[in-house]
Amino acid sequence: MSEPTYHHYVSKFYLNKFASQAGKNTMKTNVFDKSTKQIFRNKKTEKVGGIAHFNRSFSKDDPNDVEKFYARKIETPAGAALNRILDEKAFTSEQDLQDVLLFFAMTTARNPKARNQIEGPMRAIDELLVRSALGDEAADVLEKRLNRDLFPQEHVAMERSLIDPIFASLATKDWAILETTSKASEFITCDDPLQIIGADEARPWGFESNGAIIYAPLCPTLAILGKNGKLKSTKVTMNLEQVAGLNSATFRSAYRLIFYKSDKFSVLGEKDTSIVRWADLAKKYR
Repeated sequence: MSEPTYHHYVSKFYLNKFASQAGKNTMKTNVFDKSTKQIFRNKKTEKVGGIAHFNRSFSKDDPNDVEKFYARKIETPAGAALNRILDEKAFTSEQDLQDVLLFFAMTTARNPKARNQIEGPMRAIDELLVRSALGDEAADVLEKRLNRDLFPQEHVAMERSLIDPIFASLATKDWAILETTSKASEFITCDDPLQIIGADEARPWGFESNGAIIYAPLCPTLAILGKNGKLKSTKVTMNLEQVAGLNSATFRSAYRLIFYKSDKFSVLGEKDTSIVRWADLAKKYR
């Protein structure tokens, strides 16, 4: 049996919630790349939200051991829990909520945005060590290393160390289900779906920021919101403007990719003074 080389940093089971059935075992979603301003319609979920050898470890016995660990310990329980929550449109148990929150903590820690934020300092240290060791010969070595992914093992170690504290912060918050109405637009998601959409202090915000409000879409009709302190309700119906505002937050949160089931969603327009249908906005990207 061949080993997988394409590692999903956005799990396939989660992407499938924002996809349409396109065959017995095939799901397809729409993708907007905000860095290139390109739209890719009806892409198979198995082909998006990942990078070849993204979490390949240095293990000679099994270079996919990290991916298998995530699948066994986090993704499989979270997938089952998410299905139950979506079926009931409610938190079915405390354990189901915890499993879903752990999944979002993992997704936050292992996406390319997190890696990009530490790549500069890691490369700076690497350059210092190479120059110290090789002196005048360092320039040629550093030029060859410039376009290589130098630190897969370091990245994996970093993300593993981040998952637990992110999850611990999420677990202390009170959570509510957000549901769209029939007249409101759909929720969308992205390659960094767990978002801090507000706080009672100046940016940059973190999960432990004073009054931090955390948001994550679950499917086109449901999302979750968490904050410190008791919420008034565990289920809130969202209107068109509220959903459009959250979708705009998802655009801002994305490292690069936006995922959506259909064009039937809205975002806030310029200066957040109007509601714009994506079907209309997307015309300029065709």
